[in-house]
Amino acid sequence: MRFPPHCDQLTEFLVLRYKCGVRNIDRERDARIPADAIIINKPVLFIAGERDGVSRPEMVFQVAEDGRKNGYLPHVEVKSVAGVGHWIGLEKPQETFQILDQFARSL
Repeated sequence: MRFPPHCDQLTEFLVLRYKCGVRNIDRERDARIPADAIIINKPVLFIAGERDGVSRPEMVFQVAEDGRKNGYLPHVEVKSVAGVGHWIGLEKPQETFQILDQFARSL
């Protein structure tokens, strides 16, 4: 199966965001960010791998629930993928694409 052209751009974006996020972790700086500045008032999708030992599914669901409850992720959605670990897109690329495509089409 060939993926649509926009998937290459999405992959590049996700890789760039991941690298930037890891490189820019600064807990002291982040603690000074005002609470109202962390609200993401746009649709957000978390994809949890059932066997992920890094971002455990229960943790992902809890972060989403806390975000909804506390108002900083009011439009968060979580999808779980069975039988995969942390590298969901590599382990089940077709299913990952379908989840991302469905989410993108809902916007």
